[in-house]
Amino acid sequence: MLFVVDGKLRTFFGWSPGLRMTLSGRVLPCGCLVGRYETWRGDVVEVLDAHDDRCRERAHANNSILRYSRRSWVSVSLPPSPSPP
Repeated sequence: MLFVVDGKLRTFFGWSPGLRMTLSGRVLPCGCLVGRYETWRGDVVEVLDAHDDRCRERAHANNSILRYSRRSWVSVSLPPSPSPP
């Protein structure tokens, strides 16, 4: 993915140029905040936006990428299934 360095999203003064739109956000059980974003290519990425001081998870660092999903072309390119006779 573009704009990723060592598993973290690269930001410039808090702005992430590889992200196009915010899709959703959620709070993890540990208290950390995760944002779900769409990239300019249509892929979806989940980024740890804010680390809670009470969190003990070492992998939870600000701007860490937790999940990355490539856009699925299959559902777009297949015609609808025919109805059974």
